Amino acid sequence: MTVRDFAEALDTGIYSGGFFYSNENNVQGYQGSVVVGKDHYMYKVSGTDTEVFPDTVVTAITADSATIQRCVDDGRKFDATIWQAGKCYMLWHRRK
Repeated sequence: MTVRDFAEALDTGIYSGGFFYSNENNVQGYQGSVVVGKDHYMYKVSGTDTEVFPDTVVTAITADSATIQRCVDDGRKFDATIWQAGKCYMLWHRRK
């Protein structure tokens, strides 16, 4: 899986909602998920106090200015960390 593949899943799946979180540094963010069939695609966006919908994530992670800091697919799971416009986008998908 690539970041573009993940973006396509977010674009075609069903948004199942999300919630706000605060990390150990008291930085607030939003975690959301999208369902495609039986698969769940999760994302976190740091430094936000508003709900972040999948289309916003797709636009950010596929932007020319996006910087992929980490992208790992070991066959069982996909994890990626992408920086864009001062925000960190953390993506993950676990295969069953």
